[in-house]
Amino acid sequence: MILLWGLAEYRILFDSNLIAPDGFPLLYNYLYFFTTQNKIVYAIVLSITLILTIVGLQLYFSKNKFSNKITYLPSIFYLFFLHISGALRLLSPLFFSNLLVVCILLINDVHKKDEKNHYLLFAGIIIGIATLIDPAMLVLFLFIIVSLLINTVITYRQIMSTLLGIIIVGIYVVSVYFLTDRLPELISNFKEIELFALFNEPVLLTYQKWIKLGIIVLLTIYIFIKSMLIARNKVVEFRKKIFTLITLLIVLFSSIAITGLDPSLFSRHLIIPFALLFALAAQYRKNWIVNEIFFVIFCVGLWL
Repeated sequence: MILLWGLAEYRILFDSNLIAPDGFPLLYNYLYFFTTQNKIVYAIVLSITLILTIVGLQLYFSKNKFSNKITYLPSIFYLFFLHISGALRLLSPLFFSNLLVVCILLINDVHKKDEKNHYLLFAGIIIGIATLIDPAMLVLFLFIIVSLLINTVITYRQIMSTLLGIIIVGIYVVSVYFLTDRLPELISNFKEIELFALFNEPVLLTYQKWIKLGIIVLLTIYIFIKSMLIARNKVVEFRKKIFTLITLLIVLFSSIAITGLDPSLFSRHLIIPFALLFALAAQYRKNWIVNEIFFVIFCVGLWL
């Protein structure tokens, strides 16, 4: 893990660039201009984001007791997928929103034990913030709803608490632009959001990108089936935990409708659930040699 983390830090410092913003999302615009003004600030902000995401993954994995012993597999897989997907060379808004996805998982985990609605309000606020970084993160609202159905008896108050959190962020943004006489700018930026790009834009991919897209779909199907097989023989509580991660995988996979088919962008939405589910699958090594061969072939194809 130290080697992968060190390589990630090296690439952040010497071989990475942030994707330039294009209107919306609003918060990413500020992150971009704040970090790119100074190389030291750039390195500090991105390094802290990476470290916090890794720590959050480890905390979530250990708190849910997905392994009987101390393991760094979630971090290893996360860093591994960051490298092979090219996410560290051309950094997208997903690099920041991945940290917020981990925060959603941790808050959702706390809510399962306490069941207080203010946790869901906080989750809604984080979803709202994540949407200002990457509009595709709005699908996390669906994750919260399905997760509640899996783990608790859902009520309309829980749904409204989460929705209220998102609305609060929206009201705050509109208020700031209104009070600074920049409301037309906000409306203009809002119109630039390319929702449902899969259906509204022509599909123009090279054959290399079609191959990568196929590999991503196969990896998703593989880890989905593997996780379902693991959950089949577990107690109900542990099964719910696995189904929660599978729900996150499916919900983030559905973001393809928003981002479009470009695998270089779409694959980055799946890095968090991939890291956690592959780390879980590695605990159960039946026929692992065969699985490992397929996994390596898939990842080499994704990297090329």
